[in-house]
Amino acid sequence: MSIVNKMKRKGISLRLIHGLMIVLAVLISALLIYGTLRLSWTFDAFTDATEEYVELHNDAKELIDASDRLSESVQRFTLDANTQHLSEYFTEAFTDKNREKALSKMEQHPDSTKALKWLKKAMAGSNKLMATEYYAMKLVIVAKNMTDIDESSFPALQDVQLSAADLALPPEMMIERARMMVHDDAYYSQKDAIRTNMTECLAAVDELIADSNEAACAMV
Repeated sequence: MSIVNKMKRKGISLRLIHGLMIVLAVLISALLIYGTLRLSWTFDAFTDATEEYVELHNDAKELIDASDRLSESVQRFTLDANTQHLSEYFTEAFTDKNREKALSKMEQHPDSTKALKWLKKAMAGSNKLMATEYYAMKLVIVAKNMTDIDESSFPALQDVQLSAADLALPPEMMIERARMMVHDDAYYSQKDAIRTNMTECLAAVDELIADSNEAACAMV
């Protein structure tokens, strides 16, 4: 005798059995749908995190790019004394502030402690290099007697005091000294230190990207 017939003899109707089977099917379907949705939500979260880390990588790279733009502007200014380069330098440094923006975005990210340490070192190196760049620009301005320059528009230059030895140099030697300051081995050694710190910073961000991708793949 079939189980259904036995159950029917004991008073359990087929309608009840069908109802229980439907309820069970609905529960199983609900669990499958929930599991699928949960997997999708988690995967999306990891995908969003990966995209955020990639954006963080690009933002961090902007610090060294901005530092390079500052270097290019000051080097060109020492070569031709074109005030356009002076304006480009201070626009980048005090208006666009791409270096500061990169640092600020990194500071807001909870997982960026390791990368942030290296980014701060790169920023400190870049700021230290700017002192050399200010001095070189001031040398050119004094040597060329560029009285048309309103230093109030470039406040950082107002605080630069040339040494007595440099002030005693002939104009052409002052300009040569300015050029050497932003082209010699000491200058590029500082640039290399900034790049080294940035390489470590970007490597730390890449670790976050790799970890995020690995976690996302593990869920597939």
